Amino acid sequence: ERGLLLPASRAMDAVDDEKKAAFVELQTSLMQTTTQIRTLQQNMAQRDGDVRRAKLVQTELSSMPDDTRTYLALGKAFVMEGKKDVEDLMARTISEKQVELEGLEKSRTYVLKKREECEGQIRELLSSTPDLARAIAAASR
Repeated sequence: ERGLLLPASRAMDAVDDEKKAAFVELQTSLMQTTTQIRTLQQNMAQRDGDVRRAKLVQTELSSMPDDTRTYLALGKAFVMEGKKDVEDLMARTISEKQVELEGLEKSRTYVLKKREECEGQIRELLSSTPDLARAIAAASR
């Protein structure tokens, strides 16, 4: 009789270990997706700032005469460029950065969805395994 209980107990320990391992894996995935979202948001903010600066330059250039000397920063030096060339560069910059923003937004949407799925899986795992939920709650105190 005692020999029958031990294998069952070991099987239960194995199931618990599997659940713990699944929880750790889901928690790691959740942290990774959260980090990815933060990185994507920082990249989006950078691109948005680039677009705003280029639009500001366009606005300022539009009020200047066509023969105005304009300069572009090139490292620590400034290079003289024609007003039209600078306007074209700003237009290209705006369109390129907006395309990049769209791609980053798609990636962000995908990663947000992935994070929501991971959160749902964690909730499901914890609700289906009350002992695991209690152990985690006890460990966090």
